[in-house]
Amino acid sequence: MRALPRERTLGLLKLDLLLRDAFVAGRGAGLHPREFLLLWRLAEEPGVTVPPSELRSDVWRLAFRPETNSLAVHVSRLRAKLRVAGLDGLIETRADGGYRLADEMLRPALNLTDDPAMANGGLDAHLRLGKEAAKTNQQDNEQCAS
Repeated sequence: MRALPRERTLGLLKLDLLLRDAFVAGRGAGLHPREFLLLWRLAEEPGVTVPPSELRSDVWRLAFRPETNSLAVHVSRLRAKLRVAGLDGLIETRADGGYRLADEMLRPALNLTDDPAMANGGLDAHLRLGKEAAKTNQQDNEQCAS
């Protein structure tokens, strides 16, 4: 069994599993637990539509369709918080009723291409982004030390 990563970084968006919050350019979004879990689930596969039944199962652990619009309400509140954080339009509603993260918004920041190795958010893109950030941090530290 594979352990979950502690963080997911998609461009300016960083999700921290231990803190259960999203950070945009270093600022916390103040997500509620279900909002965080929804975003975490959608961030597993940016650009891939996740059906409502899957979200209910993964986030609420429900195997049936409840007679409420709880999912839509939570997505609406999550969108509002992302809008305030500068990520308006990140969550899309698809024609089939599912939701997805708009990978077009993330593509420039992640340097994604149509290369199959980069599909679903691309581990290679995440690793490259992490290396670039580490290099920038090292350069900043060297400048501060001199």
